[in-house]
Amino acid sequence: MMVIAIRQAVKNKNFAEGNHLDDGFMFSTNVLDSSFKDIIAETFEDTSFLNIGILSRNWTIVGDPNTETFKKLRQRFELIFEVAKAPLQFTEGFNNQEDLFEFVRGNSYQRDSKLDSLLFAIELPENEENNDYTIYQSVLSPNYVPDTNNMDLITGKPNFQNSNLFSGNGFLYIQKIIADNILAMKTGEDTSEIEVFMTSGFTNAFIRDDFMEGIGQTFPLFILLVFLAPIYRLVGFVVSEKASRSREGMKMMGLNDAPYWLSWFIYYFSICLMISLSVSVLFTIFLFKNSSFILLFLYFVLYGMSLFSFNLVI
Repeated sequence: MMVIAIRQAVKNKNFAEGNHLDDGFMFSTNVLDSSFKDIIAETFEDTSFLNIGILSRNWTIVGDPNTETFKKLRQRFELIFEVAKAPLQFTEGFNNQEDLFEFVRGNSYQRDSKLDSLLFAIELPENEENNDYTIYQSVLSPNYVPDTNNMDLITGKPNFQNSNLFSGNGFLYIQKIIADNILAMKTGEDTSEIEVFMTSGFTNAFIRDDFMEGIGQTFPLFILLVFLAPIYRLVGFVVSEKASRSREGMKMMGLNDAPYWLSWFIYYFSICLMISLSVSVLFTIFLFKNSSFILLFLYFVLYGMSLFSFNLVI
């Protein structure tokens, strides 16, 4: 009843389809910006992202090291990381994609704590006139790559913070630095910069329901509380019969174990059925109107019986 009261208090909000340009922001990698130093340092020093001991901060630029693009791009990276006081280490020895792939496919790659793995790898074209490039990012950081589905798994609503992962995982920094470097070489101006505007994509009309977002973490506790009292009484009665030797007395009168435990099973199963039926009806009416009553009922019955089995083991 407490959960239902919360459900009634939380109202749904209807959102029409459209873009979200008002929620966007400008993304900059200006090394003269004081805040950029902190952002870079924080991005590449976060141990939860880098998995220190498994994933290193190594970088590599795949391509001909004698080309102007290679030299200028490396200089720009070294300058930025020097200003940001963040670690930077290049892995040498890759002149083409095959060499790079051979390295990461090796048996010794990421097998120990030598920090010889790659965080990012950048593949440049062989032709200076070709502006195509490829960025490889370690698969050990999948949680930092935005989900293109862009939906919140708990609430079912669009996740407007999803796109921010592009700016927080370092990938967008790399992409923008390379693009700025190519632009600077083409224009002859080292200060040339591409402005990047970030925002969530177009979304269809949806209903925002904040109920599960607000109670999602504690909702399982409410489900447990429904079964807590009968489980508590069951364990108390079973222990009491054992402590008072009444079970031994019934055995002396010819009672076998099978009928004894079957009687407890039937007793608790009847209570579990009544509880599951009541809760399923209330939840179907007030909480999960689009869910199947039969599935909810089975969910509660099976959960209640699993608690019964668990407590008998205890």
